[in-house]
Amino acid sequence: MMTPAFSSLIFALLVLAIYSFQLVNADIGLLSFWVPELYALLNEIKSEGNEIKTYVHGGRKFYVTNYRGHNVVAVNTGVGISNTAATTSILLQKFPNIDRIVGSGIAGGVDPVLRVGDVTIPQRWALYQKQHFAKVLEDGTHEIPGWQVPILMGEDCGDGYGPDAPSCTPGVNTWNYTFIYPASVPGADPTSSGIDATSEGSKKYWWFDVDPEMYDIASSIASSVELENKAGDVVLDYQPLVTPGGNGISGPTFLDNAEYREYAFKSFQAKAVDMETAAAAHVATQFGKKFIFFRSLSDLAGADQDGNVMGVFFTVAATNAVRTMSAFLQALPVQNKSSDIPIPNDFTPGEATVGLLGLLSFWQPELDALKTIMNDGQPEEIVFGGRKFYRGKVFGADVVAVLTGVGISNAAMTTGLMLQLFPGIERLIGGGIAGGVNPDLRVGDVTVPQYWANYQMQLYAKEVQENIYEPPFFEVDILVGQTCGGFDGVDTFLTGGTACNIAAGEASNFGFIFPKTIQTPDPTDPLELNTISEGPTRSWFFEVDPDMFCVAKSLVGDVELLKEAPGSVLEYTPELSVGGVGVSGPTFVDNAEYREYVYEQFQANSLDMETSAAAHIAFQHDVPFLFFRSLSDLAGADQDGNVMYVFFSVAAQNAFSVTSKFIETLYPLEKSGEKKLGKILKKCSKAGSKKAKKSKKNSKAPKSKRYPLYR
Repeated sequence: MMTPAFSSLIFALLVLAIYSFQLVNADIGLLSFWVPELYALLNEIKSEGNEIKTYVHGGRKFYVTNYRGHNVVAVNTGVGISNTAATTSILLQKFPNIDRIVGSGIAGGVDPVLRVGDVTIPQRWALYQKQHFAKVLEDGTHEIPGWQVPILMGEDCGDGYGPDAPSCTPGVNTWNYTFIYPASVPGADPTSSGIDATSEGSKKYWWFDVDPEMYDIASSIASSVELENKAGDVVLDYQPLVTPGGNGISGPTFLDNAEYREYAFKSFQAKAVDMETAAAAHVATQFGKKFIFFRSLSDLAGADQDGNVMGVFFTVAATNAVRTMSAFLQALPVQNKSSDIPIPNDFTPGEATVGLLGLLSFWQPELDALKTIMNDGQPEEIVFGGRKFYRGKVFGADVVAVLTGVGISNAAMTTGLMLQLFPGIERLIGGGIAGGVNPDLRVGDVTVPQYWANYQMQLYAKEVQENIYEPPFFEVDILVGQTCGGFDGVDTFLTGGTACNIAAGEASNFGFIFPKTIQTPDPTDPLELNTISEGPTRSWFFEVDPDMFCVAKSLVGDVELLKEAPGSVLEYTPELSVGGVGVSGPTFVDNAEYREYVYEQFQANSLDMETSAAAHIAFQHDVPFLFFRSLSDLAGADQDGNVMYVFFSVAAQNAFSVTSKFIETLYPLEKSGEKKLGKILKKCSKAGSKKAKKSKKNSKAPKSKRYPLYR
């Protein structure tokens, strides 16, 4: 009689026999998402004694070697959606022989059947916090603009299931948590051709499916992996298990809230929740690469009995995830594409031009306006990684432009890819539409913030009493308040002198939602470790380039802005506003109370879904940046419902007008323009050409106000 272990071995051999003839030659990219996870992986790799070569690109250190017979490139992405999306795109650009992405790391447990230390191997992943914050009416119901309804996701409804899927009925079969509605993610479709194979197509995603062949191999070894169950003197009273199947979800949130965890399991049937995996899956999908991920549970995402245990068991979880991945790689047939260990690719489209101006558009109408003035409307086109790049002259500037697509993961992956493909980019600018937050600004106005923040990099904290929240001890220092907190990971609090006193209401939280700093390699730091994703450095505000900001200020009163949209005319002439703060997150905000919170806590002029991710990645590449956003709506304060679809053409055109005038001023064609630019820069010489600051302290901010979350 065969034992269960022997049966598993026979099954594994059968799987290998079947799939060894189907896997194409390919190197493997190994992703870790947090430094302890990377070190656990490197310890495994070093145990084989093979040489490891390292390369640094875009603030990431890539470890190239042979492991379990495979040519592999390992990298730590850094925590969060923007870090992971950018790193994965850089990995796939620099090492084009990679055709398979394999990742391991820790996660929060969502499925109540699973326990700390268990390893999950989900079959599909979702960016579950790409979302819409709905307007709440007086009777407590939610109002959602008709044009947003098709992207809302629910049980077997929403365009993330495909173009023929029915739309969801808001509040009936949508996966909403109060006014928070998950929505599909736009992206390129590598299985199509033409426009649909780029970010300019109409493809929408919800689930990103892992490679079925790799999943079968992973399932075959699950029962044979011996997992760790001890952290120091703390021993689990059970043996952790490897559990293949089910769903995984990722967002920019460390989840430690039992009620939201219950919602995530009920709605998405999620096994695990983390802050990175679905972003890597998103990028891999758009590059047409296969992927699979192993996540081990370090905590229970808010259901831990005596407080979050991640600080105790993260080493156990990291070890178990790597151990399972290692067993998978041992079982995976070797199909190396590189004859030796891989080396980075220096491919640059066209000639290696220096002095380029990079230009990001975040939505198709914004890009279409720009293309009309590039090479007399005939720009050169270059397609790579699901993105179509446009080369051409705009006034005196040699420009490369691209549409990022909507959302944090799209913006980060595209910015990282662009800056690697075109290393001659000396400045990065972008224009688009946004929601207005500052009550002094109006629809059609154009804002040029001096600072940008990823304001939805966040913690969902445990509720210990009604509207009283308790963050895990290891999260407290990095939480942000107006005059406290925001630890930079090294020696400074970015938004105050000390950590926030949570009990005193000092943090800038909205109910259980607490904003926090983001991990950020700092290219200006003298410590080498801090210039890569393995360093501890963190950021809150990203400051724009002072010289470009100075030029933008000179345009006030010098740009004619539109006030007419088809069938509607604004009763005022929009204006250009330069300065202040802009914030970005994965959310379309149409909620008046949340808008008020964002203005009072962050003094934001505008909010959007991409800019801060682009600023984050530009900062890590040490490329100066500046962005223009025109208000298409008021983020929930519109009197008669959201007006974005009425005035997006006005807003897009106004953003384009300011962007165009800015390029004409900074890159003049005539001698007179050069003299004018010289005078502008001389006038602002006090700002000089200093490097952008990593943070801004706002000692004059109003006292923090606490906001309950709708129940």
